[in-house]
Amino acid sequence: MIEDKRKELQLLQTSRLDWTLVRLLFIKEHRKSQAIKEDAFDMPGFNISSRDIARFMIEQIHNSSYIGKTPFISN
Repeated sequence: MIEDKRKELQLLQTSRLDWTLVRLLFIKEHRKSQAIKEDAFDMPGFNISSRDIARFMIEQIHNSSYIGKTPFISN
């Protein structure tokens, strides 16, 4: 699995695309959205809801701060 993740990152890095590779640990469903914690280097928490993953990814469409980066996100 780790080798697959390395290949995935290598493919993105050598592409001409604007990309963001989101890293997370566990997906746990919450009834409502919660604050999203972000960190460029370390996991800021242990889980995040699929709703908040989607919200983060949609926000990235109009936000270039993580282009070409691999942020960790959690709630």
